[in-house]
Amino acid sequence: MTNPDVKRLPRRLYQRPVGILSESGYCVNDIVEISEGGIMARSSAQQYPVDSSVLLNFYLPEGGMIIIRAEARWTKNVFDLPGTFIGFQFNKVTFQHRRLIRAYVAEKRPDELDFEKYKMSAPDQPILETKLDSRATRREAVRK
Repeated sequence: MTNPDVKRLPRRLYQRPVGILSESGYCVNDIVEISEGGIMARSSAQQYPVDSSVLLNFYLPEGGMIIIRAEARWTKNVFDLPGTFIGFQFNKVTFQHRRLIRAYVAEKRPDELDFEKYKMSAPDQPILETKLDSRATRREAVRK
């Protein structure tokens, strides 16, 4: 099992739905973070065993719909937050998809960088959720 705290590629907060097709059926969950190598998603009901194969589909701004195969690499529950967090690693990412995801991750806004610095400076604090304001232009940290 891969350690979920090891981050080899840059990530960006990403709050959008992801469709996940697995052996047990199709379910829509929420993406929490995205990188060139995969996503972290939160599932409220569906369980994905480690090493299980899935088909992910999600919308990437400026890139359209992305459909990609992935494997569940780790799962964990975090404090009192609802659901289970799952790390999915992409399989055989096409050059075009890799380029689109890399461009999206590289376009982090200053408020996202500040939020990430805050998370890193207080590792013993519960994970914070973020909420987008009505204009979807800034993020506000909300302690759970």
